[in-house]
Amino acid sequence: MQLKGGLSSEQQCDLHSEKKRVNWTRASGVFGKIGHKIESLLGMRDPESRVQAFVAFMADGNGRPGATMLDLGDGWMRATRVVNEKTALIDFRCDEDGQVVDARHPGKFPLLPEGKRREAFETVLQELKFRGADVLRSVPVYYVNRNTRGYVIPTHGYVVAGDPDRGRKSGATLYGVGGDPKRGPVVLDDKLLARLVAGENAKVGSKLSEPIRAAISALAGESFASREEFYNAYSRVRGGEVDQLVLNAEISSIYRLLPKSTMEMWPKISDDYRAAKPAAPERDLRAFESFPKDIRRKVRLKQIREVDSIDLLEAKRQFMLHRLYQDELLGRDGSGVPSELSKPRATPQIRDHLVASTPRFKRLPPHQSDKVGNCNAGASSLLQLAVDKYAEKNDSIPEKVSAASVFGIGSGHRLAIWDPLKVSSNQKSLGPLTRTPEEPETDVGTSGG
Repeated sequence: MQLKGGLSSEQQCDLHSEKKRVNWTRASGVFGKIGHKIESLLGMRDPESRVQAFVAFMADGNGRPGATMLDLGDGWMRATRVVNEKTALIDFRCDEDGQVVDARHPGKFPLLPEGKRREAFETVLQELKFRGADVLRSVPVYYVNRNTRGYVIPTHGYVVAGDPDRGRKSGATLYGVGGDPKRGPVVLDDKLLARLVAGENAKVGSKLSEPIRAAISALAGESFASREEFYNAYSRVRGGEVDQLVLNAEISSIYRLLPKSTMEMWPKISDDYRAAKPAAPERDLRAFESFPKDIRRKVRLKQIREVDSIDLLEAKRQFMLHRLYQDELLGRDGSGVPSELSKPRATPQIRDHLVASTPRFKRLPPHQSDKVGNCNAGASSLLQLAVDKYAEKNDSIPEKVSAASVFGIGSGHRLAIWDPLKVSSNQKSLGPLTRTPEEPETDVGTSGG
């Protein structure tokens, strides 16, 4: 197809840039390129004729391998063709005789016409099929150990999928597991009471005011399956005259003093990257995205090759599904404060099973069972699920996950992670529990997670 009519200087410039980007030339072979060079020296090939030849090449790609066409309406077509392992892109318009009368480059971020999104998707899908999925680079997975505030050696552990030391725009994803301060039981036994309800000279007890300590003392000996249950009981004892904001502040001060061993182990979520003082998960991700320059800050990496980042994502989703399922039954939303939208649904028996079957935080070994562990145990357990899945798909023997640093204590231990969607009566570790008349049958994991 030859271009009828002329192009503006701006159109020629844009189309020439696209031609140059993909390094397209009409010549084939060494002699063809030599002939083109001679024609250029003799003034027989000007920039306009080169652009017209490029447009003709693009418009002639319909039905050819590596080419796609998208009808934009009003006679315009959007054409792509693979040139030198790059995809060239232009728009062109034909007259009634099929002759190209106009052409343009759609720009770096071309817009799609109304109602043409499905066709555009099919065009992209066709190109992906042509290029093949093998050309897409898999996302690398790393086990990371770093030292946190107050520690010299890199004991803290987590997993990240992405490219290290590439900055925030690298798209790295955190797969850490740690204790959740807003999720877990509250057992007001003698040991905890001695910590919370202490005299004025005590180091910890002095952080709480007398009314708070008195309310806690009134609940001595009681146990609560969730922070929300404790909140309700504390609120009743404290009295209705206390302002809601004051009550929430008091509860928060109590939560901060609860032992870490009461925290349930759940996947971490990084927060706003713009925060000047980010929470721990965000600091973990930042340490991977941009290695600390301070000599006192240590980061150790270990790439895990026998794993797929998609399997790691699925393992995290399974873990998060477990948390969502448990939140729904216990009537919580992760804030530690009861909500009108989240009411407890579990019977006392189911509640006790949930509390007993959920892993909790324990910083140092020995980790006597799969119901306790630290950050390294959580990260390695999550990663092990993905490694096992990868080995199953590839009919290979899964490797045992270990930390990036010898100081990653706990990485050899595994937590019980179970999938609520796969509960079955024929699994020894799972079994049906009693239920209320209005509740459907519910299976809850025990030793299997």
